[in-house]
Amino acid sequence: MQLSRFILLVFVGAALVVGAAALIEHESDRPAVGVDHSPAEEPGHVFIAAGPGPAAIECPLTSLPEWNAIWWSQPPRCTLGGGWIQPSTWGSWMWGARSELLVDLDDGGAHDLVIDAKAHPDVAATRQQALTVRVGDVELGPFDIGPTWTQLRVEMPAAALRVGANRITLVPAAAIAPRDVGRGKDYRRFSIGVRKIGVRQAVGAEQSRAAHATPAQIWDEDRGVYAIERPGTLVVPLELPDQARTVDIELSGSRSVDPGAVHGTVSVEDLNRTVVRSRPIELPSNSSHSHIVLEVDDLAGRSVLLSVAAEIEAGRLEVSPPQVTTPSPDTAVRPEAGDAGVVADPPDLIVIILDAARADRFGFAGNRRDTSPNIDRLAATSLIFSRVFALAPYTLCSVPTMITGLSYLDHGVIDHSDVLSPDAVTLAEILRQHGYRTACFTSTPNNSRAKGFDQGYEVFREMWTEQPRRKARRAHVLAGAVAEWLDQVPDDGRPLHLQVHMVPPHAPYDPSDKFDLFTDPGYDGPCDGYFHTLAALDGGSMAPTEACVGHLLDLYDGNLRMADDATEQILNALRRRPRWHNTLVLITSDHGEAFLEHGRTDHNSTVYTEMLHVPFVLHLPADLDVGAVDTDGLATLADIVPTLLHAAGITPPDYPDAVDLLARTRDRESRFMVARTTGPTPTLGLRTSRWSLVLDVSGAGALFDLRSDPHERDNLVFSERERLAGLGLILTSRYERPPQLSLAAGSADITDEERALLETLGYLR
Repeated sequence: MQLSRFILLVFVGAALVVGAAALIEHESDRPAVGVDHSPAEEPGHVFIAAGPGPAAIECPLTSLPEWNAIWWSQPPRCTLGGGWIQPSTWGSWMWGARSELLVDLDDGGAHDLVIDAKAHPDVAATRQQALTVRVGDVELGPFDIGPTWTQLRVEMPAAALRVGANRITLVPAAAIAPRDVGRGKDYRRFSIGVRKIGVRQAVGAEQSRAAHATPAQIWDEDRGVYAIERPGTLVVPLELPDQARTVDIELSGSRSVDPGAVHGTVSVEDLNRTVVRSRPIELPSNSSHSHIVLEVDDLAGRSVLLSVAAEIEAGRLEVSPPQVTTPSPDTAVRPEAGDAGVVADPPDLIVIILDAARADRFGFAGNRRDTSPNIDRLAATSLIFSRVFALAPYTLCSVPTMITGLSYLDHGVIDHSDVLSPDAVTLAEILRQHGYRTACFTSTPNNSRAKGFDQGYEVFREMWTEQPRRKARRAHVLAGAVAEWLDQVPDDGRPLHLQVHMVPPHAPYDPSDKFDLFTDPGYDGPCDGYFHTLAALDGGSMAPTEACVGHLLDLYDGNLRMADDATEQILNALRRRPRWHNTLVLITSDHGEAFLEHGRTDHNSTVYTEMLHVPFVLHLPADLDVGAVDTDGLATLADIVPTLLHAAGITPPDYPDAVDLLARTRDRESRFMVARTTGPTPTLGLRTSRWSLVLDVSGAGALFDLRSDPHERDNLVFSERERLAGLGLILTSRYERPPQLSLAAGSADITDEERALLETLGYLR
């Protein structure tokens, strides 16, 4: 395959507003969105009305036909917490021990919770279902829930509510897992189906509010302007070109507008609110027109948010689409040709993947336990990148990103039936074209020939084809095979690229006695490190006691210690080679692992830090001078490919979602990443160095300020509504951009050996 076929174009736009991207087709039975214009006809934007919210607040439960449709209504005053499955065309099932809502109220008066619900049929067949509602310290109910759709109205006393965010917890009396009654393999315990849920002012309260009628989309297609007719904030995302100088907008008031009564601010700021440029809105007394110019030289090349916060009492304020000025072609600064970075003796490039290794369990990352003594010693003489994240919390989607430098949005491998396109150009293919010997050793069928991940490798050994499945997943079996192979590789001066993918610390958490160093011998509870325990905790059928979760972490840390020892076996084999002095070693993971930090165990299911944050230890050859490197900025697993190509002296292509981590200058404030969970209706996440946004297909979401809340506990979805909308528009626009590659024809057939090992590893259960 010719390398020239893989020269990718980075989308920078020509100083245009980020418009809504091409729509993704979804299931034909999804309901249409009740709007007059399709998102493709209007510039991406949201108008957030000021003033009191609606008297009736409905929580989003139904999946939308496309992601951009989320922004065709006001940002939600109600969002879902834990205990709900992904929204469908009719609503959502409650599952687990409890389900939560977060509702934003303008006053603390009495409100009614209105629920249209029915008992899950498997529950209704054996027992009476009931629902208890908890609001603050007040418990209401239980209320009977029958097998057919019934509307329940629960009066919530004023004393239990407050102005702002209110947490409402729904506790079912009974729940049942389909697997337990022979109806499939789903281990989650379902309880109640809900097709509508919301909060309304109590009967007799003031019902005159009209804020809910304010459209979020205020684009006047005939005049080509945004039309603001009430107080609020217009949010527009922009992608500034590298040579951007200013952002200009025109403001015009209608005849009925009193210029002296129009106030507000026009602002442009980066995604982290680090650089802000703003100007007041002032309409001259003798004119209804104003021209505002914002200098953005220091924001050039970044994604930014433009906001127009307008206070208008009557009439209509028209805002032109923002225009970005750049230098004329004669005065533009032209980049000089740079050094191609040719390396006389390219280093060996070794990538060791510890499956499901979360970053904070390593000693070099602050874990007081001695979980990784060998990797810690290597880390002491290495670059440690502290903020590296997977783009998906599961192996199948993560590995192609690690070997192509492409996000899943472009490589497209998200499901077990997907195969990486032969048009993809992998790191191994590029290196092989430049004279490298290439080899991969893998212990997981989620990194296999069947998925197309062997492209470019001369040697590709799948351990489950050589050993029984329980032995194949053992870290030392893999390490022994790698070490034996390394000892036999001829010393002919040819550089080597080796990828090693071991299973531990991935579940099952069953370290051998030698590495079971952290468990309490006195623990005699029901929890162990196998998937029936993880499924029971995840599905709500086992109580997550502190002792139970602690025991799981003890076992996980033992698995990590075992993986660390196996890694040292591989490192020792590398040290025996004459080329060790010229060897780069990267130790990382394909995703993290959760222990109920956000109600889930294992991985696959959320885009929170615990499932995405991975270790990234980069040990460089002594002779490789990279200068000052930013090791604290936001980075992703897509960055592996351009970074290793840099180290090999190969100029990396331009990647849409990857950067060279060894580059001397990196703009950390401009970077964002888009993550997804598994499944046909994924949860999406957008992460910058400051913000973490979580969004599902109904529009329910969460927003966290990572500077003050690194553990993602304080949901700011109501207090940062403009930020939620702006980041959400960028997220959905990037998600719906057409992919770079098409998937390979056909599907990945799973062999009996692969199926058995995947079941052992907790997949296909």
